[in-house]
Amino acid sequence: MSVNNIFNRFCLSFLFVTGCCITVVGQADKKSDSDPKNQVSQEDLKQILETLNIDFFKYNVDIPKNKKYSFLLYRQEYEKRKLLKEEDILSMSLIETVEGDTIGRKTPAYIKIYTRNLDKEYFVNIYTSVNRTYFSLKIDTIYKNPHGCKPFKPISNITNDSIMPLLLIGSFWGANSPDGKISFQRFCFEKELETDLSNKAFDIMPHYFIIGLKVKEDY
Repeated sequence: MSVNNIFNRFCLSFLFVTGCCITVVGQADKKSDSDPKNQVSQEDLKQILETLNIDFFKYNVDIPKNKKYSFLLYRQEYEKRKLLKEEDILSMSLIETVEGDTIGRKTPAYIKIYTRNLDKEYFVNIYTSVNRTYFSLKIDTIYKNPHGCKPFKPISNITNDSIMPLLLIGSFWGANSPDGKISFQRFCFEKELETDLSNKAFDIMPHYFIIGLKVKEDY
């Protein structure tokens, strides 16, 4: 399946979710004055997204105002801690010019990442305050376990040559109960992962992708 076809399917799913949310919210608003229980919560919307295997993550980009930076989004593929492939996927510094003269530079204020799990393929849609991109991550059939998403901890201080992982798309792994009688699959233990990849999960996960941000100061 081509990336364009996947993108069309993702858009249809997103429109479906949006339509459902608007309908539900509208119905709840009509009754909200009489019964607050009809109000739609974030948990309700989260359940709709989970039904369609869609995850959403947002990251704020806080940079010093008196410096200029170049930004690149990248993606990496790993087997445990072995890097298999790395690729830059989006430049996030846009220079504005008027009649050939540089007058300023736009930098991203936020990064939004939408993912949809299509079994052996993840579709990733990335929006920033200055541009956007989308692509698919195909999971080789040698990796039998399902994959899931987990965000990294945010980095508050952006400095020159910062490399900031944002999102993990990684494989579940096999595990056993303490008595060894029950086998099951599990995913990352923490709600947010360490940006230095020091979590134990990175020693266990058979396969994973990382989407991140590279920052370099312009001189």
